Amino acid sequence: MKCKCRIISYKGRFKKWWDILNLILAIFNSIFMPIAFAFDPIELKHILFVTFDSLVDVIFLIDFILMFRTSFKNRKGIEIRKCRKIAKNYIITTTFWFDLFSLLGAFWFNVIIP
Repeated sequence: MKCKCRIISYKGRFKKWWDILNLILAIFNSIFMPIAFAFDPIELKHILFVTFDSLVDVIFLIDFILMFRTSFKNRKGIEIRKCRKIAKNYIITTTFWFDLFSLLGAFWFNVIIP
């Protein structure tokens, strides 16, 4: 059965720029989140910062979803572009679990414990 969804190539231009954006946002989080939790500065409660922080969380959620539609290279070096194989491969990787727990952590600290 042919996949009716769009697949993002792991070696494509979009994926490259998307990964760069995610890296920049991860660096942002790794700098500002410890400051926010340790010192709770009033500057980080400004609406612009809170909005940007929420946008970062949404982008990470989109990335989590896009990973189910991003091709991968198998052990033979062949690019796999089948939806089910991509999803199955992503779920068994440690990347899936790190992504899932980081999203749950973001939800926990932004919604449960505001």
